[in-house]
Amino acid sequence: MASSDEYRSYAHTLETLLAPGGILSTRSPYATADQALPGGVPSEQRAAIYDRVVDRYLTAHVAQHGQLPHPGRQLSLIVGPPGAGKSSALTAAGAQGMELSGTLMLERDELMRILLHELATQGTLPVPHELRDGLDGIPVVPAELHDLINAEGTYLAHRVAAVARMQDWNVGWQNTLGDLSGMQAGIAEFRRAGYGPPQAICLEASEQVLLDRTYQRWESGRRDVEAGRDTLGRHWVTRAGLSSAFRDQNGSTTTTPASSHRLAVLEQSGQTGRIIVINTTEFPGRVVHDTATHGALRERIARPDAAKIIRRAFPPPERTPPGQDGRRRPQPPPETGNSPRPHR
Repeated sequence: MASSDEYRSYAHTLETLLAPGGILSTRSPYATADQALPGGVPSEQRAAIYDRVVDRYLTAHVAQHGQLPHPGRQLSLIVGPPGAGKSSALTAAGAQGMELSGTLMLERDELMRILLHELATQGTLPVPHELRDGLDGIPVVPAELHDLINAEGTYLAHRVAAVARMQDWNVGWQNTLGDLSGMQAGIAEFRRAGYGPPQAICLEASEQVLLDRTYQRWESGRRDVEAGRDTLGRHWVTRAGLSSAFRDQNGSTTTTPASSHRLAVLEQSGQTGRIIVINTTEFPGRVVHDTATHGALRERIARPDAAKIIRRAFPPPERTPPGQDGRRRPQPPPETGNSPRPHR
């Protein structure tokens, strides 16, 4: 098993390859994007893989919660940079009794993980020859090729979102807000389908804390692979990638993550409802402020546990006997092969 110092050295080498111009950069000749044909349509082979990924994602929700999401047309956003604690906070809230079974959590990283598993199983993920023998003597694991399929995570998230809208499901959308225009378009799609303005939970942490967390997570994933507990590992988020998360649209350095500023843009344009901001530098976190629509500071709250705040933001769905509410009843996961394929 490699030592921590060897992992850190490996990580720096990997970071260089992920940088613009590197062999793992998303614009490199090895990048698959979504293997789209002219017009943004995926190839037949890739489309079949996407269908399996979406099916597995919906099936995983049923396996975890024992039921499909509830129809309610409620959209919630959980935003923040990598390592801020989006998934951890939801997991902690669920452990405290938060009702998650009624909401489909739209998590791009999990979609990418399922896609990586499909590609690794089929042997269709291109591995640059520079990596085939490993870096610094440490073999490459699939999750480290995350950037090669970066664009596909967004595409798959929109595929799952389209299925959810057709069923009127409640949706919790986890996002780093790296693509503001993409999020605006996504919210607009939900609004056209009859959903109201989304409430938002914004998680923040310092750049150094985020870097430490992502490294620890990546190293832990590496060790799981070596111990045979995992086959994929974890994606390494580069220092450059996290630094870019603290720059505004003009490239100027900011003290808070860019996701917070972009969320403020959504709020000021009336595209969101209530917003809760949680600083997780000392996780589980402290609520910094809770705003009403259009940015009016409504109250300041100091809480020891972010999970409790998030739990309150996702009230349990009302239990109505089947057939008495006039709404469509949940059906088995819909076939996705013929479902609309939104453009990225």
